[in-house]
Formats: sequence, structure tokens, C-alpha cells
Amino acid sequence: MPFVYSDNIRIHYWVTGSGPPLLLIPGWGGSGDSWREEMIDLLSTKFSVIRYSPRGTGMSDKPLAPYNIDVFADDAAKVIETYSNDPANVLGFSMGGGVAQALAIRHQRLVKSLIICATGALGGPRIPSDPEARKRFSQISNPPINASRDYGARILVSLLYPEEYYKKNEKQLVEEEIYDVHPTPQFVLKAMSSSRSTYDYYSKLSKIRVPVLVMTGDQDKLNNPENCRILSKLIPEAKLVVFKGAGHGFLKQLTHEAVQEIVRFLN
Repeated sequence: MPFVYSDNIRIHYWVTGSGPPLLLIPGWGGSGDSWREEMIDLLSTKFSVIRYSPRGTGMSDKPLAPYNIDVFADDAAKVIETYSNDPANVLGFSMGGGVAQALAIRHQRLVKSLIICATGALGGPRIPSDPEARKRFSQISNPPINASRDYGARILVSLLYPEEYYKKNEKQLVEEEIYDVHPTPQFVLKAMSSSRSTYDYYSKLSKIRVPVLVMTGDQDKLNNPENCRILSKLIPEAKLVVFKGAGHGFLKQLTHEAVQEIVRFLN
């Protein structure tokens, strides 16, 4: 399996399909295994889909420090440079959308286009998510002693999707969020949570000059959809797509619809 070294940290990545490169940046605590295979299968018919596990996740190294947005962006840049050293299309989900913003600003020559999913501007004023949702989310990285195997996954999926969809697909959704083989350590989750609030690229977003697609679900509990509207106005000529009846996890809830928008945008 291929690895790249970024600041002496080993980063695991792999590529599926053929065509223009499309780098996928996972969300908080997620690895390269976090994406639904259905989405990968659809995208890989048109793109070389580059999946990687950010430091602290999957088969990548899990150092004690550092964990911050700039470091994550630099790691992503190393993956692109190793694969082709040419500009890549970049899709970032949730926290990964923040990393994608930093990547486009710090490493402009490596980014051909941006697809930012379920996240707002990195830094600056934002509309907070529901207080109860934030409280429950924080419990994932602070589990009780002897917590069950699926403790964090159950909390997470209840926040990722509208209640009706979650209850109808609970078993599958929970299993998708359990990573027994290469789990993300609790200290990494806590460091990632801290890193989200320490960087401010708000004033630099106007410097992004590549095509940008911003996507959100109108039932997102973890990122108020209005933050995506604000983001789309801060980036020149960014396009906004809002999926009705979808939550934070719309890439899994509405996979085909989301892929259609991605392919339409990149063609």
C-alpha cells in the first residue's frame, strides 16, 4: 500500500479509477475508509479518486502532536504532489471542507477546483449549531468508562441524519461508523476538535480563484446550512447546492444525487 511522508509523518493513501485526479478529504476523525463505497464506485468511473487517511487516522501515523488545520492541509498537499504533482480537484467533507479551504490558500498551484461539503467558512463569524447537538457531539471524544463498541457511532449517526432516515437505516449507518481495525484514538479526536476553532481563513477566502461548489443539506444539525450560504458568498463565483430533507451526512444519505452534482460541476 502506498505511503507518503509529510514532515516525517507517514500518510497512507490509495487511488481508485482513472481520469482527472479527485482528492477526498474526510471529516472529523474520519480516515480514507470513511467514504461509502457506492460513492467511490460512481466517482471512479470518471476520476482517479485519491483517498487518504489524515495523520492520526486509519493506517497513517498517529503522533502525539501536532494536529491543526495547516498541518492537515500540508499533508493533503504532499499526497497530491506524490500522486501527480499536477493540480487536483479536491472534495472536503465537514472538517475536511475546512482543510480544503486551507489547502487552496496555502498550496494554490495544487488545487484545480474545490467541492466543500457540509461546512462553513474556516474562521470568522458563523451561525452556531444547535446547543444540544454540540453537547452530544462532544460526548463522542469523552466516552464513559466501559462504553459499548458502538457508543460513539450511535451518537454520531443520530447527528448526521434526519431522525426518520436515521431510524430507518440505523443498523447500517452505525456499522459504517465503527472502525475496529484502525480506530482513531481519543487524543486525536480531542486535538481535532480543538484545531477547528484555532484557524481563521475568513479574510483570505476571496483569494480562492478556482471553481468552487458548496453543498449542504437543509436539515444539517452539526453545521447550520446558513454557514454554507455565507461561505458561497465569500468565495468569488462559488456555486451553492442545498439538498432538501438531507442532513450533515448527505453524501451517504443522497449519494446518487450528490455524485450527479459533483460530476456536473467538474465536467
